[in-house]
Amino acid sequence: MKRSTVLFLLLSLAGPLRAVPTPIDTILADTSNPGMAGDDIYIWGPGGATSVSLDSTTVNPAPPEGFHSMKSTVISGQGSTWAIMYLNAPDQNKNRSNRPVDLSAYANGEIRFWANCDRDDFEVFIQHADGSQDGYGLTGAFQGNFNQWVPVILPLGPITSSYAINDIVSPFLITANHNLTCYIDDVRYVNPQEGPYTSVFNATVKNISDGSATGGSVISWNGVSPTGWVRADQYVDLELDDVSDLRSWGVQIYTNNTSGSASPKYVVSGTSNPAGLVDVGSPDSTLPMAWSITAGTQSALAASPVPADPNNFPPDPLAFPWVYMKDAATPDIPSENTTAFQNGELYVTLKNHTGIHYGAVDLSSDANFGASNSPNYIFFEANFGKALAQRNYQTNSLIIEFYTL
Repeated sequence: MKRSTVLFLLLSLAGPLRAVPTPIDTILADTSNPGMAGDDIYIWGPGGATSVSLDSTTVNPAPPEGFHSMKSTVISGQGSTWAIMYLNAPDQNKNRSNRPVDLSAYANGEIRFWANCDRDDFEVFIQHADGSQDGYGLTGAFQGNFNQWVPVILPLGPITSSYAINDIVSPFLITANHNLTCYIDDVRYVNPQEGPYTSVFNATVKNISDGSATGGSVISWNGVSPTGWVRADQYVDLELDDVSDLRSWGVQIYTNNTSGSASPKYVVSGTSNPAGLVDVGSPDSTLPMAWSITAGTQSALAASPVPADPNNFPPDPLAFPWVYMKDAATPDIPSENTTAFQNGELYVTLKNHTGIHYGAVDLSSDANFGASNSPNYIFFEANFGKALAQRNYQTNSLIIEFYTL
């Protein structure tokens, strides 16, 4: 409820701030936390490079996203600033010039982040190539909800109605009005489709070859011969942003091939496993499937993992990103080291507050979950090694769902 209060107060802000141009000949400080976009972080203010102390390895208080947050301790009072910067590669003199980035795609979107502060006497800006800044003052917005995590949402529409954001050199800049300590986590730009201040959960099927949306929900394997593991021609672009739950959420994936709506519906035999692609002509038989989720920081074609047998890790390093698909009716099969499906179990979880499930081993802990902002790419593979010629294998019950614990 306190988090909702903060969101209401942010909605009622009088309007965005416009600041005078600020020089960017500043001093390089810490590198950013994986949850923040940008090339590096700059610090400036009355005390120069010591105006703010930054620590990107902070684990306490436990962050909402990933394993670390950015602890920022303002030392030099009013005007002390730290900023995530877009920078070009170093020139021959090892100088890095500002790199303007076009963020117009978020012109009607929002800047979102989590904050845990001992006071709210600070302002949040974006900075343009000419040094001008636009943003919001947050003094009083937390309404006394200090030393706890609160979600902060800043609408970009009031800014872009007057100033374009096609030349941004700093997508996130904090200027303090007083000495304070803030933990900042999961800074991101979001386009909520259901309206302002809402959660985002979108799963779109796209072609790996060019990243284009298929306009449907079909994931296919075309022209496949019975030669082993083959990657599907499509992937799922997952966009997720939750603003209501701190840590008790996740996204899971599984097939549900014994449900009443399944077509074909798997015919259970003893302790058989319904997971995967079902033989249309003989629905008591399946082809195993596996999935892999990656960061969406490059093209899907570049990010897509090479097909491999998930059981072959560690001898085959290509197997590491792949995780066997479970079904809602997968039973315990000790001979195959398979455990029965459980809602919310780590094995079937694609993503949770710690990040994406990027590897298949050590699934009893969060060791193979790592911070990665949306969008994320979900890839699929199936083992056609035992497929029969001239047979169709399919499922209409591949489920990707958001859950809370």
